[in-house]
Amino acid sequence: MKTYSELLNDERRDSEDKEVEAQYEAEVEAAQLRLADKLIAAGMNPVSFDGMGGDWYDNSIELYKCVRWFRLGEALQKVIFDEGFGIAYVNHTDGWETHYNFGEVFEKQRGWRRRWVRDPTSNVTNALGEPITPANAGYYEISYWPEGWGDRDWRETGYMRIVPDPLEGQGEGKEA
Repeated sequence: MKTYSELLNDERRDSEDKEVEAQYEAEVEAAQLRLADKLIAAGMNPVSFDGMGGDWYDNSIELYKCVRWFRLGEALQKVIFDEGFGIAYVNHTDGWETHYNFGEVFEKQRGWRRRWVRDPTSNVTNALGEPITPANAGYYEISYWPEGWGDRDWRETGYMRIVPDPLEGQGEGKEA
């Protein structure tokens, strides 16, 4: 029985055979349910999120429509790591995303948060290669500058602005 992570990288995901595609989709759904059960057993309340997805190209899982204060505590991170994922994205209902990046060996990660703030007066945009207009101007707010990023001019240009996470250390891993 393959894990959800393994199924995301399964060659059948691109099958044009309807029968193969149906079998693959059923296996993916079953793997998602097994993973949801593991997360719930590790302390995640099912009302904390509304589904999951993932991507084979960056070995990531996404938890959708999570309540704004939800963070992945150590037990939940371990379940996701053991499932074979290298990255977890938690998409919050308030527009923020919390990102967790795992290494080869499990260590609890400090999730960093980001959100795009539209600001027509900004001199930066997230629309790569396009001119800045009032419709696409803005900046990212992030919770902290991760160590591995090194020094970037993004802080000086205003592309990224550090806005501390008011819940860090208080709500990590707590669910509704």
